[in-house]
Amino acid sequence: MAVATATREARMARVWRTIGWLGLAVLLCMPRLALAKNQYVYVHDRNSPGGIYAWRLDKDGSLTSVDGSPFPLVDQGGTCVGNCQTMAYSPKRKTLYTGGPDGVSAWTVNKDGTLTLVPGSPFSPGGSDFLGTGVVQAGKRVFVYASSFSDNNVYGFETNKDGSLVELAASPFAAGEGPNGLAARKKFVFVANETDGSLSSYVAQKDGTLVPSPSSPFFPPNVNFTASVSPDARGKVLYTFDDAMLVRAFAVDKKTAALTQLADSPFTSAVGGDILSKGVLVTKKFAYAISLEPANAWQPFKIGKKGTLEATGIQGEAPITTETFAADKKGKRIVFAGDDGVVTYTIGDKKQGQLTQLDNEGFISLINPTAVVMVTR
Repeated sequence: MAVATATREARMARVWRTIGWLGLAVLLCMPRLALAKNQYVYVHDRNSPGGIYAWRLDKDGSLTSVDGSPFPLVDQGGTCVGNCQTMAYSPKRKTLYTGGPDGVSAWTVNKDGTLTLVPGSPFSPGGSDFLGTGVVQAGKRVFVYASSFSDNNVYGFETNKDGSLVELAASPFAAGEGPNGLAARKKFVFVANETDGSLSSYVAQKDGTLVPSPSSPFFPPNVNFTASVSPDARGKVLYTFDDAMLVRAFAVDKKTAALTQLADSPFTSAVGGDILSKGVLVTKKFAYAISLEPANAWQPFKIGKKGTLEATGIQGEAPITTETFAADKKGKRIVFAGDDGVVTYTIGDKKQGQLTQLDNEGFISLINPTAVVMVTR
């Protein structure tokens, strides 16, 4: 009997030791699980004195300035005015990339939202006046592309683990005249060529080389100044907004990136106009024409089959002069940035696309925002 009792006690001791180790493992894991991710908003002003302005975006949409904001630039100035799409983020590298007069600068995004300039910035491959900047991830490799307005090229880089850049052997890649805004989706890279009104589209290969589409550069009929490009989340449709108050939609060939204007395109907007049209903000269900004019700042179009657009019949105002904008991946939070402030929105009406303002933070002095990016960290 004594032997049996001892055996039971030994077994129970082993059980409690196991439970103890499991409990310790759970406790060790809890801090990691408890670390909630933060969302940050970054606004790039590449003009002197310029800087990158940073806020934490709280769950209710309110903005709290990040310590150290604005973060000073080492490469500033240039000709960009408005939505030149001069900043992009790599989630894998946790790095922001910004285009400047001399090259592309890299910024590590820390957990608290502060930015640390990556040594070697700006990475200067030749060319000058780098505007649109985009990121493509191919497996474990990350590539950065930037348009050079001065020499009509797109320059390509591969990132190192620390976020620094090395120019690709095949770089640069020819664009149209005056490449300005640039956006990347999946393996596709799109560029708005401001001077000749054309659009360039490319497929990024596994080694980062850009292969232009058979239609590149593509010349849409009767274009009146287009400075930015807005692909949907899957890179299947590309939208632009020109100074003739026309929103254009283009189907993107899934293999070659060739562009074909949709049969119903262009779509007439009730906002925008000469120097007022800033681009298209794309969410899952809506495409918004964005204007500089506060009284007529945005107009939603419902996205239909194959990317066609239908105006929902409303338009709205903003408390700022909007220059550039962004939305998070789920379309729950939208940010407008202008010379005089930054505003957050949510889509309050899922049928018409009505925007509901959440917060508005002004600037002490006027700035010239050229890009806004939302980051989850």
